[in-house]
Order: sequence, then C-alpha cells, then structure tokens
Amino acid sequence: MRQIVISDFAKTKIKDILEHIENKWSESVRQKFAQKLYYCLKVIRENPEAFPKSESNKKTHKCVITKQTTIYYKFNIKRVEIIAVFDTIQDTNKIKKDIK
Repeated sequence: MRQIVISDFAKTKIKDILEHIENKWSESVRQKFAQKLYYCLKVIRENPEAFPKSESNKKTHKCVITKQTTIYYKFNIKRVEIIAVFDTIQDTNKIKKDIK
C-alpha cells in the first residue's frame, strides 16, 4: 500500500479549515469534516486513479471532499503526495499557481 505524504502547505490548510469550521459552526461539524477527509485519504491511498486529473496540471489529481473543499495530489508506485487542500471559494488562479 502506498504511503501518504502531506506537504507542509497542505497541513497548514487542513489546520486552517478545521479551525474555521469549528469557530463558525461547531466541534461536531468539524469532526464530520475530518471523517470525510480521512475517508478520502483512505480511498486515494488504495486507488489514487479513482479521482480525475486536474484541468490545470495533468500530473495532479483532485478529490472533492465537500462542495467547498478539494484535495490536490500526485502519486507513484510507493507514495501519494498531498500537495494542497483548498477551499474552493478561494481564487482559482491561486490554486493553479500553488499546485504546479
């Protein structure tokens, strides 16, 4: 099974998103989001080709966690690298720049 490696940028974004959810809604909503995130990471680890390639970078795949949040990743035989996690409300030009 592939190893999952999460970039520092993605770790920071995950932390920011979780904090925002908890501050705006509640701990239980935060936990539900975290469960969706972990489920997506499990699917990516087991079958990284399950999700489509990004339109802006064909070497990168994307997994939609919720309508607002997407994981961008690349993989090889040994590992999956989570490059970025974005809130889709952000400027799409910034997303394209950060995942290249």
